[in-house]
Amino acid sequence: MKDFVISPLMVTALLAAIGLIFTIGTWVGGVNSDRKSFKEFMNKIQNEISKIQDSIEKILVRLPPPTTIARSSPLALTSLGQHVSQELDARGWAERTAPTLADRAKGQDPYTIQEACFKYVADEFQPDADMEAKIRSCAFENGIDRDQVVRVLAVELRDQLLAGYLPEET
Repeated sequence: MKDFVISPLMVTALLAAIGLIFTIGTWVGGVNSDRKSFKEFMNKIQNEISKIQDSIEKILVRLPPPTTIARSSPLALTSLGQHVSQELDARGWAERTAPTLADRAKGQDPYTIQEACFKYVADEFQPDADMEAKIRSCAFENGIDRDQVVRVLAVELRDQLLAGYLPEET
């Protein structure tokens, strides 16, 4: 050990090694702290997403059911209503039914004809067994109630009566 000499290069290397160890230790501590903060952040985000999902589910439950008729002027079929109309061949039914109601439509304004059509399908329309089966199947397959399906018939009937029995414009 007598020949052991502490040179400035050895002191510098030793100080550099101590500095490197200290820097690595600080860095590892920072990384661990960041990981802990990141985990807490991700848990918070996960909780917030769960709350948002719950809110969306509550909103969806409160939404009205799908409708076959758009609230426009005049009333019109939505895309669902058009699909239902095709499934039932509602236009064909309206073409066959309109002549029996022609007397009610003559001389009436469009709104009165519309009201009469809705009243007819609600109160007087008696579907045969085949048509009733189609109405019920259509309501079930599209997730709507029977009344929504029958309202499609009323709109198609109204359109048929308006197209065929209103006086021509001059």
